[in-house]
Amino acid sequence: LQISLSQLFQANQNQMVTMADDDQSECPLCMEPLDFDDLAFYPCPCEYQICRFCWTKILDEGNGLCPACRNAYNSEQPASFKPLTEEEIMKIRRTKKMKEQARKQQQKTTDNVNKRSLNEVRVVQHNLVFVIGLPARLADADVLRGAEYFGKYGRVYKIALSRPTNVGGGGSNSQASFGAYVTFYKSEDAIRALLDLRNTEIDRRMLKASLGTTKYCSSYLKGHTCPKPDCMYLHELGDPNASFTKEEMNAGKHNEFEERLVQQFLSNQKKSSANHNQKQAANAAAAASGTSSSGAGAAASGGGGGGGGGATSSKSSKKASKKAAAAAAAAAASGGSNGGEKAGKQQQQAPHPQPRH
Repeated sequence: LQISLSQLFQANQNQMVTMADDDQSECPLCMEPLDFDDLAFYPCPCEYQICRFCWTKILDEGNGLCPACRNAYNSEQPASFKPLTEEEIMKIRRTKKMKEQARKQQQKTTDNVNKRSLNEVRVVQHNLVFVIGLPARLADADVLRGAEYFGKYGRVYKIALSRPTNVGGGGSNSQASFGAYVTFYKSEDAIRALLDLRNTEIDRRMLKASLGTTKYCSSYLKGHTCPKPDCMYLHELGDPNASFTKEEMNAGKHNEFEERLVQQFLSNQKKSSANHNQKQAANAAAAASGTSSSGAGAAASGGGGGGGGGATSSKSSKKASKKAAAAAAAAAASGGSNGGEKAGKQQQQAPHPQPRH
């Protein structure tokens, strides 16, 4: 029996609706099931049905109006009330029992169909990465959990190793290739690991990585409680968008779903980076504005002190000029014409100051 996933999940929803519709009628005010006599009780001509208890309470403690049409109730006589006979009550009970039996049979049939269909379904796990091509020296869960390997992508919940396969047909354990199911606490870490491992080579072997898929637990499909506390399989309905049949997986539908998750992750990363850069630019602008304001304030508050510093600098410059003139006169007196020529050459070699604009 073949059934599509959309039909599968729709069947579960329809089953819940059917169960709700088959329930005994309830009073819309107190939400209690209507008694047999209440089933034929209509206190208002508009035929808005409530139980006799709520009708009496509206008359004694309320405004005496029908909650639906807002017309006044007749306190002496309801609009329609005919108590059921014993035969009518027995008929209602038989009908209810037959409906209950039919509902149980329908639920059992639906469960069997659903379980047979779920047995062929695989669900992509957003936080599970499956890697193949690992060398024998890395066939250790504790090693792979370390910061040098999968631990660098994020916090690892669990690592399960698959059985080794021989590369090149040889029997040597050094040529064995292992696979690993790595479960992260966060799906973002799994996508980050997936992107990095796509182009990773270890011991001259190119690794292959993809998001892992999980099947449904056999105990769950049989309607039993799973005896394994650490069972890795599913015990409830998975995400319908991430669920694929074998035919759909052979057609690569699960790979398309994985690529959509990757593109969504990259888009979120890009937006996050842009927001971070904007915040940094805003903080830098605010810091620069604060520094400029404080510098201007310091210059303004310096005032006369800055003028005093300028006067001191002017006096020092005058003293330096006087000393230079005295040194030149002494050199001219002692060196004669040769000294004058030397001084003239030094003056010609001295660079001219550039004009300031």
